Amino acid sequence: MKRRGPMTLEQVKAMVEADPVLREARNARERAHQELSRELARAERPIVAALYDAGVPVSSVWDLVTTDEPYPAAIPVLIEHLGKIYPPRIRDAIARALGVAEARPWWRTIVDNFKAEPDPPTLSVKWGLAIAVGATGTDAVLDEVIEILRDKSLGYNRSPILQVLVRSDDPRAPGILAELANDPVLAKDAETARRKLARRTRSRSPRKHS
Repeated sequence: MKRRGPMTLEQVKAMVEADPVLREARNARERAHQELSRELARAERPIVAALYDAGVPVSSVWDLVTTDEPYPAAIPVLIEHLGKIYPPRIRDAIARALGVAEARPWWRTIVDNFKAEPDPPTLSVKWGLAIAVGATGTDAVLDEVIEILRDKSLGYNRSPILQVLVRSDDPRAPGILAELANDPVLAKDAETARRKLARRTRSRSPRKHS
């Protein structure tokens, strides 16, 4: 008799429990995940300890990525460890944690790491660094930001850096975003950024009274 409709989660769990092969495969995946978590925790100990010494007690750098609270005391520690050898998962967290305005004084270090990071076929550390570049870039470095955004070899990893133009007061920003709206990789994101900049500009313009 043919079963109709998709299986429910409870039915899938029951099927796995009833089949020793499926059950062992599930258990093996869980063991592998737990071992990976332990390995990452061991690898992360140096920076977690350094953050604790700086007055930023966390169990993982990812705690900084997910918090809404500012952590200025952590920034120098993150910068110090940005170039150290860590697994990609931890390096990604360090990069993303630097994606805050408090890290702007270290923009040069962040962008140099972004440029030096290999460009993988999938989003990883390079993407995390792009987030940090986008969050810390200002009009003072706009020439270099524009150069990066025009570099098509960087592919979609340029997308987070569009935020520098969204925040920009430079008169070139709208034109650059219009140009990038024709980029086959960035077109959609550049157009979204262009609209955000336009709204921000309108909200700051003085209203005329009749």
